[in-house]
Amino acid sequence: MPRTWILCTWIAATTALAQQPAPAPPPQPAQPPVAQTSRMVLTAADALKETRVVALKKAQAAEVAHVLKSPMELYGLTRLAVDDRTNSLIVASDSADAVAGVIRLVEQLDQDAMPAAEDAIESVALSSTDAKDVAGALQRLVRNVRVQIVAEEHGNSLWLSGQAVEVKKLVEVAKRMDAGAARRAEDHREVRYYKLNHARADLLAGTLARTAAMMSLDVPIVADSPSATIIAFAGPDDHARLAAIVERLDVAPRNAPIREDARPDGPAPRPADKQP
Repeated sequence: MPRTWILCTWIAATTALAQQPAPAPPPQPAQPPVAQTSRMVLTAADALKETRVVALKKAQAAEVAHVLKSPMELYGLTRLAVDDRTNSLIVASDSADAVAGVIRLVEQLDQDAMPAAEDAIESVALSSTDAKDVAGALQRLVRNVRVQIVAEEHGNSLWLSGQAVEVKKLVEVAKRMDAGAARRAEDHREVRYYKLNHARADLLAGTLARTAAMMSLDVPIVADSPSATIIAFAGPDDHARLAAIVERLDVAPRNAPIREDARPDGPAPRPADKQP
């Protein structure tokens, strides 16, 4: 009987111990806060060779990055990352000019207060005028208006921020200035003939057309093969570009055989026949 009582007592004690909660682990030392840094989403084909870190002095880096979300689309392969701990922006791109352009925008936005809800940020891409010239003209119109104007050379565009009503007006002014310049350039277009000496007209015309497309030039180019001539309809500046390309490409091919009838001293003498 005592043995049975001892066994029952041991089983009860073991069961009670098993049901007790496990002791809490000892407190771990406090870890330093980790910077909340947004990740740059890159692909294997990305080659972001240019990287700059910009420490903001007044504005919050996350807010500036949010404002720049749309402008960043004009900079091609360019990425932004935010480091909250140091209030910095990391700018990475495959182009040093793109990095410099983004940094200029960041510096303009690094203010005590970001644009208010009633403010606006707009961009204008210019095709026929220089962004710096248009920005200078607009600056003279807004001396007493709270509007910032930034000329971005990388994309030849303007960035305007400030009172929404005034920004909208200035955007329309900039577009009208650019359209007027385009019409003036159209009025000065003319037809020119490029006589070729060595290259085939049809092949060189195709090369010129592809080059003009790469340079965003709206230039009709036609080849007249019988007369070895290229005909182009363009303005003075575009004609100057085309003439330079034609001059570089209209050359005799290397190691080209010299025709007998083209020798200055006549055909080369034939070797004497061997005597039997």
